[in-house]
Amino acid sequence: IYLKNNFVEKARKFFNTALKINDQYIDSYNNLGACLLELEKLDEAKKVFNSAYNIDKKNVSTLINLANVLSLQDNNVQAVKYYNEALSLDPSNQEIISNLAICYCRDSKEEEAKIFYDKAIKINPYDYKLMYAYCTLQLKLNKFDTSWELFDSRLLIEKNKDKLNNFDLVKNNLFNNLKINSKDNLLVLREQGIGEEILFSSIYPEIINKFENLKIEAEKRLVPIFNRSFGKNIFVEDGYYSKNSTVSDFNKIAYAGSLIKFFRKTKDDFDYLNYLTPRKDIVSNYKEKLSAHKDKLKIGISWKSVVNIYGNLKSLSIKDFEPLFNEQRVIINLQYGDID
Repeated sequence: IYLKNNFVEKARKFFNTALKINDQYIDSYNNLGACLLELEKLDEAKKVFNSAYNIDKKNVSTLINLANVLSLQDNNVQAVKYYNEALSLDPSNQEIISNLAICYCRDSKEEEAKIFYDKAIKINPYDYKLMYAYCTLQLKLNKFDTSWELFDSRLLIEKNKDKLNNFDLVKNNLFNNLKINSKDNLLVLREQGIGEEILFSSIYPEIINKFENLKIEAEKRLVPIFNRSFGKNIFVEDGYYSKNSTVSDFNKIAYAGSLIKFFRKTKDDFDYLNYLTPRKDIVSNYKEKLSAHKDKLKIGISWKSVVNIYGNLKSLSIKDFEPLFNEQRVIINLQYGDID
């Protein structure tokens, strides 16, 4: 109950106690490992799952858990081995088939991924996590015609859907139902992460040219950047309309990423031009500061993530960068947050 309600440390304490009472009870190991995965302690989780595996090498849950942690550690070869062991014991288990497909997607093995993708989707046509993994593989292979059809599945993954503002406003516009006329009053909503928002903003010039009545919500730090860069005062802070009764003024609402399918149909539709414009006064200020180091290579570093669900897995220690520091280089701090 604690684990399901996200009181992970409390749950962890009870599972540890349970193992002291009975160190042969497989479920306690699997549940303890699940806690450690939530806490992003992958090495510890793997150790716990291995303990369960040593007690019973034919426990399907243990095999799946071991494979999951190996997959998160990018050890897809070993992950596939354990998934296949589990599949031999439970051949119609959709979770195993789906996870095998995801592993092959991560490894860019298209043929194997498609085999398991087709099997998994046949069993569960609403496996949105799998759809999104398969979509990213298709994008990687420049197969845009098939990939964009699956791209909105990113919004339907439960953990993502819970974080999206006003999902109910746009759910009827997802997938192929999204039909917009150039004269429609269109509200474009931001995606959940600022990185995705900046990435998807590359289509804003085309959206601006196509739609006459347009407003775009953005993370508040991006509003002045977008208004300046795209030459239109149509950007407002996240929630300005979507959390207000004025949202009824719009007859079409969509997330930015859901509009990509209309503007990026082939690889040739992507250009590699800069599209964000910095403030000239700030640029001049930094150029002046850095001119004192004109003979040195200037390297900006950012080394940790504190808001992402896998923040710890994506982060480094500042000491990890020590080999970069020498007299020929100037290292510039680009890290947000507490960096003392």
